[in-house]
Amino acid sequence: MYELAIFTRNVVKDTKAKKEEADRKGKEQTALGARQWVPELETELLRRIMILSLDWPGSLSCRKTSELDEVELQLKDFSCRTADCFKPADRATILAAIRDEWGAENEFDTFVRTELVRILENSKKAYKTKMVRTAYRSLELAFGG
Repeated sequence: MYELAIFTRNVVKDTKAKKEEADRKGKEQTALGARQWVPELETELLRRIMILSLDWPGSLSCRKTSELDEVELQLKDFSCRTADCFKPADRATILAAIRDEWGAENEFDTFVRTELVRILENSKKAYKTKMVRTAYRSLELAFGG
């Protein structure tokens, strides 16, 4: 969970920094009429992070849903203090890294409960429609479009 949260937070920071720089340059280049395009945060997250679960139905299944299931809902109650670890020493190492990187454990927990849950929901929506998009693209290539 820690590595995923760090990666996600870095994507968020990078995207916001690019947006701020584009806005700053945009103000400078307003006279020229040129503006740098920066993808929206949701688009960038979905492009760089796709979370899949072996528990999700197959891509041809009619049972696919974009709603979170019971296991995924556990993320909404996530606490790094109660997370499973292989060894007690692992917990101490991870908690120390969380405090160093995030400042406090509750900051990390809040990020997991909100941002990572949102990313998982978006990944599940993308997974649900992947087969349709792939079929459409295949037909478009086969018959022109």
